[in-house]
Amino acid sequence: MNWVPPDVLAVTGASLAVLLAKIPFLGPMAAVRVGLVGDDFIINPTYAEIEAGELDLVVAGSPEGVIMVEAGANQLPEQDIIEAIDFGYEAVRDLIEAQRNLIAEMGIDIVQETAPEVDLTLLNFMSDRATGFG
Repeated sequence: MNWVPPDVLAVTGASLAVLLAKIPFLGPMAAVRVGLVGDDFIINPTYAEIEAGELDLVVAGSPEGVIMVEAGANQLPEQDIIEAIDFGYEAVRDLIEAQRNLIAEMGIDIVQETAPEVDLTLLNFMSDRATGFG
């Protein structure tokens, strides 16, 4: 069978579920697995392709960029890893765009999380009483 590990698919699914539920968060986000079989990078390789390949890399990202990388590799050059991350992030951007398009087609507004208010009381207290602070 050509089974694909579901973990990275679940990241994208969870992001879409949060958007559909109108829960504020810093999304959308997505994740993909990148494999390297021969000279070709593969998005979301099967278990067999991962086993046969030289790389098992997970890339998660938001619209702002890559937020997490996890990898197992067989002594690959640094440049190959960088190219794999870039290749994976392109797919992440496509998945983010697909989520945005689906949400827009459904007429749902993406609810962005607002930044918390910063209480400066402690910082001001320490700045007034200690040197090298603030």
